[in-house]
Amino acid sequence: MDLAKAEFLAEKLVGKQVGGWVIRKLKDHGKSAAVFLAENDAGTAAVKIFDDELIERFGDKVQLARIDRELTLVGKHHPNMVRIFGGGFDDITRNHYIVMEYLDGPDLKECLQAVPSDQTGILISQLASCAEYLEGLGLCHRDIKPENIIVVEEFKRLILLDFGVLRPMGQPGLTDDGGIQPFIGTLQYSSPEFLLRQEKDEVEGWRALSFYQIGAVLHDLIMRKELFQEFSQPYAKLVNAVQNINPTIQNSAVDPNLVELARACLLKNPQNRLRLLDWSSFHPRKDGESGLSAKQRVTNRAILAQAESSAPAQQTIVGYAECVNDTIDFLKNATHLVRQDNDMFPPLAIATRVKNCDQFKIRIRWSAS
Repeated sequence: MDLAKAEFLAEKLVGKQVGGWVIRKLKDHGKSAAVFLAENDAGTAAVKIFDDELIERFGDKVQLARIDRELTLVGKHHPNMVRIFGGGFDDITRNHYIVMEYLDGPDLKECLQAVPSDQTGILISQLASCAEYLEGLGLCHRDIKPENIIVVEEFKRLILLDFGVLRPMGQPGLTDDGGIQPFIGTLQYSSPEFLLRQEKDEVEGWRALSFYQIGAVLHDLIMRKELFQEFSQPYAKLVNAVQNINPTIQNSAVDPNLVELARACLLKNPQNRLRLLDWSSFHPRKDGESGLSAKQRVTNRAILAQAESSAPAQQTIVGYAECVNDTIDFLKNATHLVRQDNDMFPPLAIATRVKNCDQFKIRIRWSAS
């Protein structure tokens, strides 16, 4: 739904009731719906009105089924999940709607540059906690991305919302639209197997998707840009990137363990993700360690490197200066990781010398510090 259509809808609905809530003003709009601030005697809420063109395309039955799935969350509470109050079809205005908690804060895409680096691990832990909670209810969100995450309390807490493609796990024969299995969600933040709808409809299969999407959000927090941003157009280029390209993930201001976590989450093969990760991987101990032994961390890094190297050939499109900087950052972070496991390993000093437009040299020496 574009802005013009959302504003037209607002002209018709402001001052009227939808599901017992008086619509006050338009707050936001997305590809499938517009969100309004609404009030009743109980207080304020956000009312999401779905695009009627969406209903015409997929049918009333499909949309009501999606709303019913969201309504299974009524009465359920997690500190990092938006509360759902109700929804359905309003007979007076003839609109399909969802009523949810009103959140006054930017989405993560809007405030990505402003999130302090030292909050990255905390926010990702919260996001994983919410996804794990949904899994405990037998559900998978399937569209975890920065636009579906609100950040509040001065970047100290995030809240996951938009359960429009929520999926119950392990229900044979359940399809998304009229008996077929189309792509659902957001291509840029979908794992390769989900893009092709080859995911396994079991807990582990959906968990692998959640891991990937959480890792995609983590990538954005680390890199301060959208995943596969440079491949966004044309569409075929983005499809190729999702299936074949391992994104560069480096930032010296971020804990190297989080960089490793993002790389593991974004592995193309879902079995490799499950081999390296479980829910505890997203919740480090208070001392910052992962809880793994030094030997296990080294083993996991070897597995990660092997999995990345066995991925399809990459079509890397980066500038020369970016290539140099990425190499230096990789060496610095790798050194830091080695020193975490063995404090006898001395610090290194890294210097570069550009020879010509095609070559550069990196010199490494023991540092006195």
